[in-house]
Amino acid sequence: MSISDILNVAATDTSITEGSTHRYVTVGTAPNRIFKLEFNNVGFDYEMALTGLATSRANFQIWLYEVGTIEYHYGPNTVTDLEVIDYWPKPSSGISSYWDFEDFMAYFMWSSGDTDDPEYPLFFNVEFDSLNISPAFDGWDAWPMDGIVYKYTYHFENTCVEDIVPDGTISVADILAILVQFGCFFGCDFDLNADGAVTVTDVLMVLAVFGSPCPT
Repeated sequence: MSISDILNVAATDTSITEGSTHRYVTVGTAPNRIFKLEFNNVGFDYEMALTGLATSRANFQIWLYEVGTIEYHYGPNTVTDLEVIDYWPKPSSGISSYWDFEDFMAYFMWSSGDTDDPEYPLFFNVEFDSLNISPAFDGWDAWPMDGIVYKYTYHFENTCVEDIVPDGTISVADILAILVQFGCFFGCDFDLNADGAVTVTDVLMVLAVFGSPCPT
């Protein structure tokens, strides 16, 4: 499910008492500002196209932290059936990177399973359609409850590349040692392009998803 699946509910719709609004605000001072975007009382285009009604409505916010953290804050909703609001069989939310708009492929880290405590399987260079039929990805079991927050952030002990593997040079091994500090990387295969070796290309593919750990 994406923001494109969300539609405003017109205040003239006889099935509701009020329409939708989109609001935003920036709080705090640099370098710790937070941009907050709120979707208030929004409906879903799939349901509205099929029924002409907006029975399912939701409230949520997207918080963008100046330091790089992203949070999804879920509020009250009237969603009772995910199949009613989304064409795709496995609704979800998360972050994606490195979109190939020609083949509709990308790197995905989307929430899956129990929406109160989801898992975040990481998929490299997969097609969105394939993700929706993959046995390795379940999608949501329900719309997130009021008060649920999904947070995407970095947890580095080191802020840039150092000679962590003490061999006298800064190499791919040092970069990987930093990347492993992402909890989600434990147990992952870093040979992403399957050429038999972990190279700079593989590291760049990882950084394309999560960004560089080094300050710019």
